[in-house]
Amino acid sequence: GWYFTNEHSTAVKVVEVRDKNAAKMQQAGFIPAKPLAPALYSVPLPKIDRTVLLSLGDLEYKMGPRQYIRFQRVEKGDTFSEVLNRVGVPIDEANSAIGAMRTIFDPRKLRPGLKVAVIFGAVGDEQSRFLGVKFDSSFDKTVQVQRQPDGEFASAELKKELDVGYARSNGTIKSSLFQAALNAKAPAKAIVQMIHLFSFAIDFQRDIQEGDEFEILYRVLRDQGGQVVLTGEVAYASLTVRGTAHRFYRFQSDKKGPVTYLNETGEGNRKALMKTPVDGARLTSSFGMRRHPILGYTKMHTGTDFGAPRGTPIYAAGDGTIIKAGWHGGYGKHVRVRHNKEYVTTYSHMSRLLVKAGQRVKQGQVIGRVGTTGRSTGPHLHYEVLQNGKFVNSANLSLPSYKRLDKTDMNRFQAHKSKIDAIYAALEKNGNTGRVLTVEAEPDGGCKNGLRLDPTDTRPCE
Repeated sequence: GWYFTNEHSTAVKVVEVRDKNAAKMQQAGFIPAKPLAPALYSVPLPKIDRTVLLSLGDLEYKMGPRQYIRFQRVEKGDTFSEVLNRVGVPIDEANSAIGAMRTIFDPRKLRPGLKVAVIFGAVGDEQSRFLGVKFDSSFDKTVQVQRQPDGEFASAELKKELDVGYARSNGTIKSSLFQAALNAKAPAKAIVQMIHLFSFAIDFQRDIQEGDEFEILYRVLRDQGGQVVLTGEVAYASLTVRGTAHRFYRFQSDKKGPVTYLNETGEGNRKALMKTPVDGARLTSSFGMRRHPILGYTKMHTGTDFGAPRGTPIYAAGDGTIIKAGWHGGYGKHVRVRHNKEYVTTYSHMSRLLVKAGQRVKQGQVIGRVGTTGRSTGPHLHYEVLQNGKFVNSANLSLPSYKRLDKTDMNRFQAHKSKIDAIYAALEKNGNTGRVLTVEAEPDGGCKNGLRLDPTDTRPCE
């Protein structure tokens, strides 16, 4: 629905008012209490009190002194022409606007869920005339198509003004860390990065239990309406497991130095080998003697099994060289990595191999996908660690951290850590535990309930 003012600031039209706003609009005196005929109707209304209008909440349009804007969400399979036609733009004018837009944006790349602002004139000769469209083509760019004085359309791509800031999420684990973080409104990118940070020190299948807690502080880019348009790197993460807090801080000693994650004493999060080389898996079989599910007799289980959906990425547990990549009897598709003179790791039952023998790999690099090849009852990763040629329990490995700081860098790190702690503490004072909070104040203060307080300011509020 929409309504707008004429030259005398009198509301003259209401079209298909949405039910959720009807009661408020009736109370405000904008529409009569008795229902009218459906579709378009016109009633004489008093001059609109803008403060009352602002209290109506989230409407599907916005109004300015000389224009109104209707918003459309792109649906799956939509063409740009169909989006414009839904709000009454004539087909010839829609095609002209789309033609002008092609020089900067391919309309075939229209993505479902995109919010498109369709602009119409509100007064005088421009009343109800299609004036153009505006939408975000990416997180940092806006496409605008505007009617020119000669009636033709012109297009431009505008760079957004973005603010860099921080946001945080925290909460208590009930079933899994990933689900708890999602419930706390943490973005998936930050959750995955946090899991990787702790995968060297925490066995997510055996160490974590209900009641453990997590905290994340991450960088964000926000538009002028305050909406987060891009999530950046995790700046700080904490995972409290059975009463012991494990904390890591993102640190770069100088602009050209490598980025690392360090604990409170300046030691890196990375160790020689990861304890869990696959995301989101569940422990299905531990290291030790067991009754083999296929062979039917008791034998030594020389590794750890992690159940996961077929196709789940498998990571190299540490830096090293691929010494075997191929079929290996009952192990199915199998990869073996030599890390140094002491350690070798193996990965079995893969559905797909992504490395070749002789190839160098980095810790955390994807080397294959979970599958059920070979002697297997279902999709899982069979992970083995050999130390000096003998199989060992990966869960019991205690390996040193890679990164240690010298005195100068330690001083820099401690200063950086204090800064990050202060930012997180400032966010924590806002309360609302478990919800996403931002460190800056509300941007520009120019909007209320989706409408600009300054009628001469035609910038969108979101």
